[in-house]
Amino acid sequence: MTSTRNKFLLALVALVLLATYAAAVKSDCSVENCATCVAESTTKCGECNNGYRPTAGGLCEPIPPSSCYVEHCRECQGWSTYHCGVCEPFYLVAPDGRCEEMVYPPCNVEYCQSCLEDNENYCRICVPDSVPKGEGQCWKPVES
Repeated sequence: MTSTRNKFLLALVALVLLATYAAAVKSDCSVENCATCVAESTTKCGECNNGYRPTAGGLCEPIPPSSCYVEHCRECQGWSTYHCGVCEPFYLVAPDGRCEEMVYPPCNVEYCQSCLEDNENYCRICVPDSVPKGEGQCWKPVES
């Protein structure tokens, strides 16, 4: 008898939860680009569609693209929209914040991954496990 009673109570709780959820999710939401309105209103959005964010007034506004004015830049530094922090593949961040195309051969520097764009004898990035030696050269320590 107790088992049947417990099953009944569990089913009743599940039904109440389902009804509460159904009431919270309004299908007659009138907010443009809204996935789900808030429970007490059909004119205030609780969750917007992808690419949109809720405003304080309950509407959905487009999420603006990040402002970065550097060509070939994926992500600018937080402090400047004109200084890149992360460039697209095959580009490197230059000291002035621009993205320079990586130069693959010719690069005449031993243990170098990428030379300067205008100087194949000056390394910008040494290969892993090597260190800059100065004057654009790389040095690989002897493993012991």
